Amino acid sequence: MISKRRKIREAVLESIFQLDFNYNASYEEILNLLRDLLENKKVPQSLIEEAEVYLENIFNNKNDYDNLIKNIY
Repeated sequence: MISKRRKIREAVLESIFQLDFNYNASYEEILNLLRDLLENKKVPQSLIEEAEVYLENIFNNKNDYDNLIKNIY
């Protein structure tokens, strides 16, 4: 059985992955996608709020993360 926390990590990753294909996506569009994914995965509201915090942090720091990855390779 897949844990609820794993489901939120997967949904956040799937949401952020969309940014690689749609550079012009706004935070609200990605957030709505995340909410839809979490609803389909039947994640409780308390964890949805946690997932939104993860998404916001990743979205706001995406350039820093991308630069770190580029420097590895």
